[in-house]
Amino acid sequence: MERKATISVIIPAYNAGKYIRQTVESVLQQTYPDVECIVVNDGSMDDTAERLADYTDNIIYIAQQNMGRAIARNRGLAQASGVYVAFLDADDYWAAQKLEKQIALLETMPKVGVVGCGGYMVTADGERVRELIAAPQAHLAAGSEGLARLLTLDYSLAAPLSTLVVRRDCLDAVGGFDAAINTMEEWDLLLRIIPAWDIACAMEPLAYYRGYGFYTPAKVAPRRRQDKYIEIVERALSRPEGQALQADLAQRALALAYLRGALIEYAVDQPAAGRQRLALAAEQSPQIFAGMSSTFGTSTAYFAAYLYDTLTPLAESLAFIDKVFANLPTFLSRNESLYPFTQQLVWKIHACDAYNRGDYATVRRLVRLALRDNPVLLKDRGLRSIFAESFVGRRTMNRVRHWKHILNAHTAHVDKG
Repeated sequence: MERKATISVIIPAYNAGKYIRQTVESVLQQTYPDVECIVVNDGSMDDTAERLADYTDNIIYIAQQNMGRAIARNRGLAQASGVYVAFLDADDYWAAQKLEKQIALLETMPKVGVVGCGGYMVTADGERVRELIAAPQAHLAAGSEGLARLLTLDYSLAAPLSTLVVRRDCLDAVGGFDAAINTMEEWDLLLRIIPAWDIACAMEPLAYYRGYGFYTPAKVAPRRRQDKYIEIVERALSRPEGQALQADLAQRALALAYLRGALIEYAVDQPAAGRQRLALAAEQSPQIFAGMSSTFGTSTAYFAAYLYDTLTPLAESLAFIDKVFANLPTFLSRNESLYPFTQQLVWKIHACDAYNRGDYATVRRLVRLALRDNPVLLKDRGLRSIFAESFVGRRTMNRVRHWKHILNAHTAHVDKG
């Protein structure tokens, strides 16, 4: 029987005692046969070390002073012997077939340097909150087009880093993790990989990511996180591959970074800084603010709906929108169509989330409220569909669609005859 290539799984752990055993167990229970598990204790001050004591025969354990996740991952990478490398945050965990399915893609697609997957965002107690969609498509080719699609958010893998499996050769070629980037490391890594290596994705949820609510005003972390995002985009554009991009694509990438930064500023009650970053975004690419269904309106709606990683209560989502639109720069405050569009999209996001959870009573309530405020939403086919299904059930609606398809096909045949 042919021996499978080893995969090294690197887990940086800082004060991870509450979850570390579940995380390690999810690695040891993988169906892929040759897995090397490396845990780097990054100066934890809790009981992380004690909780790992039972695994000394099954893992490689490294202890260091607290130096941050990037350095911890590079330390683990230096010890890794695998042909492939996967990264797992110490509070996340995997489905048992994750590595097997991703490595199957790597072994059949030699040009692919990294494979992602979908996942679920879960609460601290492991309750599923929402699905993290894997990617818009299963494959993204290397080169300038791939870089442009990543930078302009036309293609994105489900975050975070816990979803990725990377060839060791690919990691060595791009230099591992940048110690200066300790947030959004996966984004920086993908932008350095795509110029020379394809990206692929297993299009199913195989990872479980814990969300804790990064965007509450009481926390400073989101502002630092978004500042790194802008820095990462600027770095990517400064490299030869980035400098070769068309000017409008580079400007759109920067504009989107400033837009995301602006929304963070509003979330932490810094409206002046938010207005400033929106102005910077407009200088780079005014097109993202054009039209009723603009990138600005859509981004604001989704940000408002997921302020706390998990779905935000509707009243708080709408209050965030009110805060943003009450503090817009002058060039945006004159656009009277943006506010109702953004508000309507938040209603729709909440209704769709309730539908996906099977909470049909909430779907009916939200859609009725949305239609009361704006009857034009009846033109939205998706909203009409979930509203109808909330009364008769998904199975009945699928039967209706099936017979409608047959009737349409029959009518077309008769008309042709």
